[in-house]
Amino acid sequence: MIRGRFIVLAPLVLACSCFLFNVTSMKASDYATIKRGDGAGQISYKIDEFGLEDLTCKIFIHDDKICLVDNIQGRIQVVEPDGDIQLILGSLNGITGHEKVSRKFNFSTIGALFMDEDGNLFVQNIISQSAGSRYTERSGGEFSPSYVLVFNKSGMLQYALGQNGSTSTPFSQIDSIEVDSEGRLIVISRTFDAWNVYSFKGKNLNYHINLAKLDFNEKEGDNVYTGKIENVKMYSSGDKFLISADYYDGLRLKYRKVFVFSVKQNRIEKTLMTIPDPKNVLFTMVDDKLIYFWNIDRDVRFSVYNHEGNIVSNIKLDLNSRRNYYTRIIEDRKGDIYSYHINKEGIQVLEWE
Repeated sequence: MIRGRFIVLAPLVLACSCFLFNVTSMKASDYATIKRGDGAGQISYKIDEFGLEDLTCKIFIHDDKICLVDNIQGRIQVVEPDGDIQLILGSLNGITGHEKVSRKFNFSTIGALFMDEDGNLFVQNIISQSAGSRYTERSGGEFSPSYVLVFNKSGMLQYALGQNGSTSTPFSQIDSIEVDSEGRLIVISRTFDAWNVYSFKGKNLNYHINLAKLDFNEKEGDNVYTGKIENVKMYSSGDKFLISADYYDGLRLKYRKVFVFSVKQNRIEKTLMTIPDPKNVLFTMVDDKLIYFWNIDRDVRFSVYNHEGNIVSNIKLDLNSRRNYYTRIIEDRKGDIYSYHINKEGIQVLEWE
């Protein structure tokens, strides 16, 4: 069970020289309110006197539309910030009066989700967990075979994808699903020791990159530092990636490096930066120009770097999570920052500016 206040803070700062710069505080405004329940436009989760029993729901925001993932009800809903329902996809138990936007489908466990500019949905369907079980993200080391299901904006299933394009071989744990500027699906998959990147043109595999073949170990004098990939982020073209690697001296995390990987050259193109403070983690990239790092410490802070390795800004989020069971910070494809907060009554979605 999830006891107490289970908080996931997903963005923050680079230490070192960051604090030499002014920090700008972002302010939050109400973006949407999702009521707790099992009806249309609502979301389900179980709580007790301690907090959430399990993390069975999640929110994604794409192009000002909110995608609600509800693994208790086994459904996805696409809603506008004002509550107008665009699509209900999955179990239709308890759904009345929304037949025109409803389509029945039997999901197993819904994981990651992406909606492109045309409203098509790309959904991670986790096949080894029962419906209603906890959706485990990057924190737990639980890896589950998955397929990607592709639906059009009306909720009709178009096709399903595994590692080879066909569904004969599922993905291992999917870290993220995105669509590049050419409309190609990018699936970033990981296991304990390996990261893989898959690109698809429709049903066909465009390329597959096994990042486990890269050697990140470095030697300084008599010391050998073991490098392990910590995060991978896609450029909008889908032809390059940012790779953040952790370097260890034995079991001690010593520093991080960020690299640019070229798909066309099938190699690391350059080293972008070295981060001496190991608390700082690659969070996202905006417009292929700005790189956000985060640090989970006292406050929520971003440190924003350009591709020359220079800090261009530091941002603080004045986040108050004392009344919430769960808090998560997310961003959309344009770099807008949101957070959602699960409490007793429902989920509050905030926009940060």
